[in-house]
Amino acid sequence: MESKPHFLITGRPGVGKTTLILRFVEELRQGGIPYAGFITLEVREGGKRRGFQIQDLRSGTRVLFAHVDFDSPHRVGKYGVDLDRFEEVALYALGHREARVMVIDEIGRMELLSPGFRTLTRDLLKGESPHVVGTIGEKVLPILKTWRVQDRVVLEKLIRERWRDTWEALRRWAVITV
Repeated sequence: MESKPHFLITGRPGVGKTTLILRFVEELRQGGIPYAGFITLEVREGGKRRGFQIQDLRSGTRVLFAHVDFDSPHRVGKYGVDLDRFEEVALYALGHREARVMVIDEIGRMELLSPGFRTLTRDLLKGESPHVVGTIGEKVLPILKTWRVQDRVVLEKLIRERWRDTWEALRRWAVITV
């Protein structure tokens, strides 16, 4: 396993990226390793995805930041994005520099609408500590090259049939790095 300071997971929607991240966070918690960051959760209504919430992993604060019914100048597909709501949680959650691991679920098109998030995420990935563990949308992968951080990141593509392989790769990386 390469010794790079950060670990990002990419893959299609619904393959288990957030589930894998949550399982890793639980291991960090049980091991007493200081962490911070956020996860993004789908909001489903009537069995259909209608929006997204962001949840701070330390405080548990959860805020709806994107929804099909939001009237916003910021849009990704059918979703209106409330950048103020997103930044209220995301920028606070990523501000805990005493953490050894910073969890970012996810670096995606909606999240990258926020200039503050873009800058903070780029700076975290350029640094050595805290170590970033997160997810990144396949459509935004080129940003790693733009930020000149691709050589600092272990990038794993998650597919449902190989979920356990990606989980083991993350754990091996953590033993060496964290």
